[in-house]
Order: sequence, then structure tokens, then C-alpha cells
Amino acid sequence: MNSGHPKSPRRAPIHDVPGAAYISPKVAHNHPHSPPTTEALPPGWVKQYDPVSQRHFYVDTAVPRSTWSHPYKDEQYLREHGGRPEKQNIRRHSSASQGIASPVIVGPQRERCANGEPAKKRLKVTSTSPKSAPAAFAHDDFTRELELLLRRDFSFPGKYCHAATTASAANPGLNVKGIGILGLPLSERDAKLVQSLIAASTNVQHPVGNVWELDSSSVECSNPAWSTYLEEIVLKDIWKKLAPHCSRPRLVLQSLLLWEASSDILEYECTESPKRMTDEFATIHVILPSFYTGGHVQLSFSGSSENYDLSATSSFSTSLVAWYHGVDCLIKPVESGRRLALSYRLVGGDEGPRPSLPSMTEKLHELRRFFRKWSDIQEYEPDAAPSIIAYPLLHEYRDNDLRADTLKLEDRHKVIHLKGLSDELGFQLGLATLDDHLIGTADESSNRDGQGRPRMLRVNTRRLTIKEVFDFDGVPPSRTVVVLFERRRTVEALLHTRRTSYALERLYNVDRRRTSPVDRKIVAYVLASLYRQQPYNFSAQTALAEIAIGWNDVKLWNETARSTCPHGSLISALDSLKWLDAWKQFSFEGVRESIEYCCEKKGIQKCLDFFLEADPDAFMSVETGPTLDAVLHWSSEQLRKALDTMQHLERGQAPLFTALIRRKGIQFFWHVVMPSITRVPNAYEFWAEFLRSVYSLRPEHTHNEEDARTFNSLSDEGLDTIISDFSLLVRSGEIATRNRRLSEIIDLCISTRRLDMCRRVLYLTVPRDQGVDWVQDIVSPLYVPNLRRVLHDHSIEVYHKPFTDFFRAVIGCYLQHVLGPFSGELRRICGSCNVCSALDDFMVSPKLTQAHFVGARTHTTHLQTHLMSAADVVSFFSIADTAVVGGNVLIVNKNQDPEADPQWRSRKKRAVEFLLTIGEMPIIDRIMGTRYNDVLLALDGKAHFIHLEDGSRTSNSSPTRRLAIHQLVQGRWVATSLADEHSS
Repeated sequence: MNSGHPKSPRRAPIHDVPGAAYISPKVAHNHPHSPPTTEALPPGWVKQYDPVSQRHFYVDTAVPRSTWSHPYKDEQYLREHGGRPEKQNIRRHSSASQGIASPVIVGPQRERCANGEPAKKRLKVTSTSPKSAPAAFAHDDFTRELELLLRRDFSFPGKYCHAATTASAANPGLNVKGIGILGLPLSERDAKLVQSLIAASTNVQHPVGNVWELDSSSVECSNPAWSTYLEEIVLKDIWKKLAPHCSRPRLVLQSLLLWEASSDILEYECTESPKRMTDEFATIHVILPSFYTGGHVQLSFSGSSENYDLSATSSFSTSLVAWYHGVDCLIKPVESGRRLALSYRLVGGDEGPRPSLPSMTEKLHELRRFFRKWSDIQEYEPDAAPSIIAYPLLHEYRDNDLRADTLKLEDRHKVIHLKGLSDELGFQLGLATLDDHLIGTADESSNRDGQGRPRMLRVNTRRLTIKEVFDFDGVPPSRTVVVLFERRRTVEALLHTRRTSYALERLYNVDRRRTSPVDRKIVAYVLASLYRQQPYNFSAQTALAEIAIGWNDVKLWNETARSTCPHGSLISALDSLKWLDAWKQFSFEGVRESIEYCCEKKGIQKCLDFFLEADPDAFMSVETGPTLDAVLHWSSEQLRKALDTMQHLERGQAPLFTALIRRKGIQFFWHVVMPSITRVPNAYEFWAEFLRSVYSLRPEHTHNEEDARTFNSLSDEGLDTIISDFSLLVRSGEIATRNRRLSEIIDLCISTRRLDMCRRVLYLTVPRDQGVDWVQDIVSPLYVPNLRRVLHDHSIEVYHKPFTDFFRAVIGCYLQHVLGPFSGELRRICGSCNVCSALDDFMVSPKLTQAHFVGARTHTTHLQTHLMSAADVVSFFSIADTAVVGGNVLIVNKNQDPEADPQWRSRKKRAVEFLLTIGEMPIIDRIMGTRYNDVLLALDGKAHFIHLEDGSRTSNSSPTRRLAIHQLVQGRWVATSLADEHSS
């Protein structure tokens, strides 16, 4: 209900919150008039003036609650915000566990944050008690009155009607005297036979409603399984639903009924049957399998009604419908086909009284008076009665598909009667979920309940929260209550309980052309939800923008625009806001501040994207003349502002800048945009994509020499920016990234016809000494092969300028430091004999190629035995020494054939493979020029390639061989002389 100021019930409400329980202050004469105080108010309180009583009063906007006294002098405020128990535990309990069985008055309350401020837009529902305020006594009287009305004669344990369908029922074996066994589903032939039999026995050719009835004396169910089905399935189901607390009833067959298509409505008055037994209390129709449509069964009692359509599964299933005597039964006509049913009487058991429906006339009359009284008080004294009452049901319902027809026993009995009265008197009845929040001292030492919650020793605060309200369509699992409120307050109540989900449902049906108070509330609620809802609801924002434009409400549109979330692009956000339509409706000045606010909220990058894509033609479709010039100037200023604060550029933005050149020309881009984007660091990906796009624009945008020069300047400055970033990357030592970007930049330079930049880029990767440290770079698979592939894609040979110098340096470095010179295999032959130590020294010396051993034959023969095991690396022969009797000279030569050395062969193979990544040998010849012969000698192992930056050749003379002459001295070979000689 609405909260007003004290003692002014007809005054406009302070807070138009649906379902609010108003708590009035103490009467005025108990608080003498005092001058206004300037003492500070607690958070959430406001001070207002009542012109009727000419006094100030104070309103707690979080509850809401009003009082004549200052909060710090108000007893309730001091009691609620005074001392706290030493130990408090907060537990959330279901209402059932705390014994909530009486009606409660509920109203909204804002939860407070830890700092004492009211939580934004979070309405709660609280129960009030007589301790809260004097006005609550009247509310409490209402709840007690309703409780008493619903207790008396509303404890009927069953239902007044029931229907069900079973697909596995037995065939009754229906035997009709004079016809025989009838087949099921009923055939047209058997139906005509039944009609003819009934017409012959009753002399009635056209019964009322085309319903043919055959007495039970002429009908027999011959299948024994049918009796079992009736006893175990039908009777148990009906007994449980209609009369669960009576002794077991029994079934008595009354007649066989056959319906044909008719336009009449047949009304059955079961209580007036002349053959009625004294203990019978209900009628059951067992509808046998038959083909038909229509024939709805409508059952009514005390203002409530049920409508059953059993035709959908009639062809091969057995259905039943049962109702108490005293219930009005109307069976609508069968539209097509025929329906066959057995009619039974339900007779009470031998023990206890006969079940019967309670007489509800007097009780419903009292409830009707209660509703009218409530409505009158709501109209004339809104503070004296609640606007919404919640009544807990007896059972808890936790099924996700809970509906009104699934309520149990007493709950259903109460609900169906309340529903009829609500519809009659302009009230709304719904099912709702109720949460009971208790704050107090918990008994941690006691046993916990089934849900693991401790029992409460003391409850300091209790808050009831209605989470959902549904009009019998479905309720999520929780504690279920019935809620009552006036139908004219339906929107407020459902907004208060179902909150955003209900508001969104109603939003899309709001009239875009006319406004109303209810629509205003819906719009205000949805608008408030946009500020807190996650994920952001863009469709709701669009609907609000359309409503604001339709209502010509610039304030609403601006508030909707300011709810924009920071996620997503600015373009899509403004499109969602229908900003061009709003511009037309409210003028540019009316929406400009909100657009700038959206730009600021989205961030510089998204703002930049928008103004780069902003189409002047779109502006021209809205504005003309001086106003258009002002808008274009504003757009340019916003673009400059975004550019000046830009921190990074991405590849995906290149199309935006390219489109800007198309729209505004190269001169605008060069003078306005270029100075800002060249200052953005680490923009390699952007510039690589952008320069390619710009080069493709050149033919269509170079209308004069000035534009051509500007394009060249733009390309040069863009490439300079790329090369500057690349030089930083080279110094960082990231070889893989550097090699990949090298080929990409070369490709870009070639694509934009700036070959002069290629040499500058290439030699950024070449060290000054071109020494051994460069080897790890040039052998990388991303270095030479990628570069060679780029040149091949552009049909450029590696020996063309400026690439030939680079590849010459690469080849020279590799041959010098990777291939290296051939030195033969150095190994010892003997290693264990002192006599042969001179031979081993000769074998491991890289400078000696020949040795002479002069001595006795016995000693040279000893050397020969060791040399014979190393025939792969040495050759030898001996000659007689003519100067000494018995002397001999052993001549030993190291083998100098590189192809015989497996290590050299492996190195040479890798070198050849590396050269092939650059090109075939004729291409290597064109690259190396005069030094190609040095390359061949290095590959043959005949000369070590020395890479020189000046391009001078190494000596082509034959290698020098050094000779060592050994003499035998005291049993050991000693080198007595060394000699150099040139091989021919």
C-alpha cells in the first residue's frame, strides 16, 4: 500500500511503492509541537513539511516509514539501531520451519549496506507487527479476520471433482444384451446397434443432446480384469482425491452412455436422480476408447469451476471424471464422432458418515463482505489497511511445474473459492514464494534440522520476502503462499514481487504513442534495472528509447542513454538508442550531452571507432545549414580528442582509417589524423595492414600532384614508423619474431614499390663484424627461406639490388664459420710405445703433412707395423739409406683427400643444402661474382673461405706442406729438422 505523511491519507504518496505496509507515527498530541531541528539525519532519512498540520515530519525512505519525531528521538529507531546481542547469527529459514500459519502483511523495505546507506533499487518485503507502529494494529486486525474466515469450514480435505487418463486400462469386455460384445475403440457399426437397441426399448428416436442411455441391467462387463482395474486404479484414485478421510467407498454401475454430435448442452442434476442410493455421494464417468472431439466436461461449485477436455487421448486410452453430488455438471456437445462411457455411483463405506461437500454459502458471504470492506478502506483510508496480504498454505510445494490444479486437498479447496471471489470483486489472487529471514542468536550446540540449520534461541529481527507472484501459471520451488491484493493494484504488486521479469514482459506492450501512470511505473522500473542488471539488456534499452521518442520525453531518453554499459561498441550502443531518431525528435543539443557521456563511458578506442565511421551523409539527413556546420565541427573536435588520447592501434582498425581517407580525402587524413597515429608505439600490425590498404587507394585518390606527394609522404612516414619499431625488436634479441617480421616488412616494401627501404631493413639484422655471432640467425628456418619465398612471390631474383649484397654476406659468413677449413683426421696411431711417440706427434700435428724416419731397418719395420693399421689416414714406403750400412728411411704421408673424411662430407652436405635455400649454383655464382671460385675451393676442402667485407679474394696458391725429418737418438725418434715445400 502507499505510504503517505502522518495524518494526511488523501495527500499524494511520498513513495508510490506497490505493496508497501504503511507504518504511521504516534498521534500528534502525544508529541508536543517543537521547532524544526537542524540536527543531522541518519542515512536514508529525509525531512518534509505537512501544510495541513503545519509541522515537519521525517521519512525513512528505506522502509518507508514516517514519524513526527526526529529519528534520534524516535523510540522505534533507537530500539532498532541501539545495542546488539554479543553474538548474533543470521540464518535463512523456510516459513514452515518457523511455524508461519497465519496471514501476514507484507511491504517493501530497502536493505541497508554495511555503511548504513540504503542499497540501490533492492526492494524487500517485510512483515509488520503491533510493536512497529500504531497503524499496524489495524493491519493486524485484518490478518486475524481473514485467518478466522479461512479456518472455519475451509478444512475440507478433498476435491469436489477430479479427472484422469490411463493408457493401460483393461478392456471391460462390454456385453450388451441383444447385441453381444462391443469392440473398442467403438466402431460406427456397434454405435448404431446400441442406438437401435435403446430406441426400441424406450421409444425415443432423438434424445436430448443426442445422449443415449442404457440401463445397467442390460450391460455386463465380462472381463474379470476390468473389476481389478476399477478397484485398484479407479477407486483408489477417486477415493484419494475426493474423500481421503472416509472409509473405503465402492462403485455401483448405473448405466451405459453414448454421445453423438449435437449442438445441445446436456445438464446433469445428479442429486435429483430418482434411483439415488442413500449412501452414494458422487458420480463417476469412465470414458471408454472411442473416436470423438469436443464434449468438454465443466464442473462448478460455489463460484469455482473446472473444465476437462478428455478428447485428445480418447482413441486408445480410458479416462475418468468424478464429481460430488451438489456440483453443477455441464457436458458440452460432441463436435464429431461418438463417445462411449460407463456411469458409476460412488457409495460411502460401512463406517463413518457419508462424505459430502461443505455448505459454503454463509462462509462465502462473509468473505465477500471482507473483500468489500477491504476495498472501501483502501479507497478512503489507505493507511488503515494493507495493500497486499500473504496467506501461507498448509503444504509446501517444490515442483518446478507447480500450478493451481496441483494444489493438495485443503489448499486447493481454499484457493478455488478465493479465486472465484477475487474475480467477482476486483481482486487479484496469485501463488507466491515466501522467504522467512531470521536474525538473532542461534543455538549452535543443538541438533540441526533436516536442512542443516540450527535452532534459534532468540529472534531479534524477522523479515518476510515475497520473491515471485504468478496468476496460477507456475511457481518456482519454495515455500508457497496465496497473496491477495486489489486488481487495480496488480501492476504495482507484480512489479514489487516479480520485479524485472514482470516489468520486461509488460514493457514490450507499452503504448508508444500515449502515456499512462501504469506505463510510467513499468518504464521507470525497467530503467532502474538497466543500471544493475547483468548481463545488460539491450533489447529493453531499445524499447525504452522508442518509448521516449514516442512520448516526446527527452529526459527519459537521456536517462536511458546514460544507463549504457561499457561493454560493446559505441556504434551499436547508439543504434540501440535510436540516436538519429532522437536527434530528429529532440534536436542535437537535446541529445549531445548524453552522446558525449556514452563516448566517455565506452572509452577512447570505441569512441574513435565511432567518429571514424561517422557518416556526414547521416548528419545531413537530420540537419542543414549552420546547425549542420556546428555538428560537423563538433564531430571533428571529438575525433581530435580521441586521437590525442589514443594509446594503441590494432590491425582491425586499419579499415576504419582507410574508409576515412575515402570519405574525407588524403589531405584531411594527413593533416588531422596522421600526426596523432604516428606517435602511438608498438603499432606494427596496424601499419602493415594500413599501408597496404592505402597503396590500393592511390590510383583513385591521386587527382593532382599534391595528392601524389602526400601519398608518398604517408607511405614513407608509415614505413619509417615500422622500421623504427623493427630496430627496437632487433635489439631485444627475439630472433623468431624478428625473422618473421623481416620477411613481412620486405614484402610490404616491395608491395608499395619502396625497394630503397629494403636495404635499410635488411642491414638492421646484419651485425657489423658479420662474425660467428651471426651464425645462429642465418641458420634459422625463418630467416633466409622466408625472405627467399617473399622475393619469389614478387618475381625478384636474389642477385638483384639491394638483395645481392645481403645474400653475399650471408654466404660468406656461413662458409667461414660453419663450413670452415678441411684439416683431415687427427688421431694417434700407437699411444702406448715410447719408441712411437714421435709418430703420434706427427699424426696429431695439423701443420705437418710428411715425415721421414731415418734409422735401422728393425726400427722402421716396427713403425710400419703400426702404420699398417691406419691405412685410411696415412700412406708410407721405405728406401735404403746409402749413407749408413743397414740403414733405412721410412717416408710417411698424411692422406689429403677430403672425400675420405666422413666429418667433412657431413659439413659439406649441410653447406650445399644451405646454399640451395638461396638458389642453385648458377645463382650463387651471380651473387658471389669474383669470389665464386673461393666458394668452390671451400666446398672441395682445398681452401678455407675467409669472408671479407671489402670483397677481396683469398690467395689461390696451393697449400704449403711441412716436412719433419726424424733421427733415431738413443732408441727414440727425434725430429731433427723441419722444412716447407710447395706442392705442385
